[in-house]
Amino acid sequence: MEDKTLALLTPDVVADGRSAAIEGLIAANNFAILARIETTLTPEQAAELYEEHEGKPFFAALCSFMSSGPLIALALSKANAVECWKQLLGPESVLEAKEEAPGSIRAVYGTDNIKKAAHGSLSASAAYRELKFFFPKVYPRESTLTLVSDSKVLDAAAADGFLVIATKQVTLSLEQATAFASSDVFADASAKAAAIADQPLTAALLEKPFAVETWLAHPASSQAAHSSLSPTAATAEATRIFGTNAITSIQTTFAFVKPNAFADAPAILAHAEAAGFSMLCSKEVTLTQEQVDSFYAEHKEKAFFPNLSAFMTSGPSLAMVLQRPCAIAAWRSLIGPTNSETAKANFPLSIRALYGLDGTKNAVHGSDSPVSVARESGFFFPELSKTQSTLAIVWPDATDKVDDIVKLAAAAGLVVTNSISTQLDSARATDLLALLGSDLPRAPPPPPPQPFISAFVEAGDDSAVQIYNPTDNAIDLKGYALGWLSAKSKNAGAPSDVISCEPGKLLPAKSVFCFYAHGASDSFRAKLPADPAQSQAIEGTGISKGEDGMALMREGQVLDLIGDFTQTNRRQPWDVAGVKKATKRHTLVRKGSTRSGSTRNWTDPIYSTQGTSAETSGWVVLPLGTLSMNGWDLSTFTETAAAPPRAPCGTLEAKVQLLTSAPLCALALTGKAAVATWGAMLGPDDPLAAKVRCPGCLRAKFGTDATRNVGHGSATAAAALSELKFFFPKTLVDPLPDSEEAHAYVAKEIVPTLTDALVELCNVKPNNPVGWLAHWLMANNPNKPKVPPE
Repeated sequence: MEDKTLALLTPDVVADGRSAAIEGLIAANNFAILARIETTLTPEQAAELYEEHEGKPFFAALCSFMSSGPLIALALSKANAVECWKQLLGPESVLEAKEEAPGSIRAVYGTDNIKKAAHGSLSASAAYRELKFFFPKVYPRESTLTLVSDSKVLDAAAADGFLVIATKQVTLSLEQATAFASSDVFADASAKAAAIADQPLTAALLEKPFAVETWLAHPASSQAAHSSLSPTAATAEATRIFGTNAITSIQTTFAFVKPNAFADAPAILAHAEAAGFSMLCSKEVTLTQEQVDSFYAEHKEKAFFPNLSAFMTSGPSLAMVLQRPCAIAAWRSLIGPTNSETAKANFPLSIRALYGLDGTKNAVHGSDSPVSVARESGFFFPELSKTQSTLAIVWPDATDKVDDIVKLAAAAGLVVTNSISTQLDSARATDLLALLGSDLPRAPPPPPPQPFISAFVEAGDDSAVQIYNPTDNAIDLKGYALGWLSAKSKNAGAPSDVISCEPGKLLPAKSVFCFYAHGASDSFRAKLPADPAQSQAIEGTGISKGEDGMALMREGQVLDLIGDFTQTNRRQPWDVAGVKKATKRHTLVRKGSTRSGSTRNWTDPIYSTQGTSAETSGWVVLPLGTLSMNGWDLSTFTETAAAPPRAPCGTLEAKVQLLTSAPLCALALTGKAAVATWGAMLGPDDPLAAKVRCPGCLRAKFGTDATRNVGHGSATAAAALSELKFFFPKTLVDPLPDSEEAHAYVAKEIVPTLTDALVELCNVKPNNPVGWLAHWLMANNPNKPKVPPE
């Protein structure tokens, strides 16, 4: 099960741009980012965030630093998220991190025990508190049960933004009252049970983020006969009063954004999504007089109808079918009372208060009962009453969730009529995406191969830098050079010395060139390339002693780096592949899958070739004096197969890579309004947007990014027909012709021909009437295909 944690990237790493690398590392470790914000804390907010450290010597300095500039807060989700993020961060002490976990974020990016580069929640309870501080919406909306004798208590709750999603008139027996009272640890159970038993009460289910604690802290809750004390108690008590199905089953409601609020429709939809609604279908309409007369037929004889009619035909409106548990009551609670002036006075957070003007121009409409929902939805969306089939694809990244997805589909009234698990090859995956109408952008082409530093040998006078040419053409090294920055130089940011290749130096195709120290031994020189044009001695400085930065350059442009030119290594050799001080008295050999250099400075071991382990580094670290290994020596570099680069997320190539990585699951789903229902279950294409807009949808629950976004659903019934045939060529696809269509077809195409046949049968009176009739119908079939003459 996935849980959540908070990640803070501190002001110093945000200011100098290192935060981008840390965010990349978060993504590379498969954390889902539920929410992200860049903000600057006030000193008071910093003190509240770190209140557990109040009174400690470093508290003032910590609060001052954390409020010194913009920081980035991230809500992360992953199985065991708290511990996984703590492990990635490393020990709390930066010094300990550098010793015990040199590849951790604090070891790489931290400075001291105040400037640790990043923060993480220490426990699940701390994560809850800290995420609530930055991102209250990442937690599901809660509901709480309250029992009241005065409806004004519920009005007070609604005025403060609680949704009243269910109500019921109850009179509790003493036994029932005792069950409620026994959960209240702050009251005398017997006295409370006696006080609430045998009197009429209204049971109400209130919904809001952190509803239980928020309602208990609300002044009006003191007037309630009983309120739930915990989310667990709220669930049990609500089930006791309303039943499980009433509060968990998906319900639909019809909603209408009226002409005066049409321009505000996106904001109104945001309110709906924040309240847990998802959209089943929508349609922009400008009503005609006939439509108004029909839709508002019950008001046609009332005095206000002419004004209503003129208003409703005055401009575009948005018709919607929304869904969620308790949808009818929740939507009516969200929009507020009919008269917008009343809403503004008493329920200022309601939609009609925010966007309405009066009793007619009141922004929105909501159905008041299941009967009204059926009539009003059917008026604008008759297809919702029809049985349809749709294609549901579960991408390979989510096939482990298929059982859960099928259960959710069944709860929404969808039946699996066919299914297949299949792995696609690249051609078929491309065909599928074309059929689905994919408009994904193409990935940029990979950079062309170019010369790079293939080895570095540091052994005193027997030192060398080897360059490899991965191209199919020999390269004249005129204009190429080895840039060098002494660890003692004050010229940070650029090489302090540039050693140009001498005239006539050559780098053959698929071969090497070596810069080597002038004082190298004869035995060392004997291992260099045999052709003198493929090597060059360097006098004095130029070959690093392990703490100096070096770069392969062409016409002043850096092509590849060992170390860096920032001098942040403080005259110390660099760690490589998890080996400490690997650039001193070691041999470094580039991995054979390399095809070009990297210009990322080694201040960033995670994203540069330096790496933090043998797996993540672009180098193999060998002991001092090693001059050959597995196809490499000073005169040879052997390529190995290069792994195909991972395509950027959201591109066509990334989706094809996903579809060919493992089997996908294709389902044929059938049910009422199957196309719209499955689409609403999936939610927005981008899982990050889905986690914010509709956290209950499949992409919010199981999606990771724009490529790994759970699956696909047909956009229309027509699209479903062709898409289903891709996987299920023999399947029957709903909707089948309805009774009216079938009746019209029979009357037009079958009855006339059959009548003629029966008349002729009576005239001929054959000995075998059944056989004769069959032959006659075949010969006289008006729909018989006509074969053109050869």
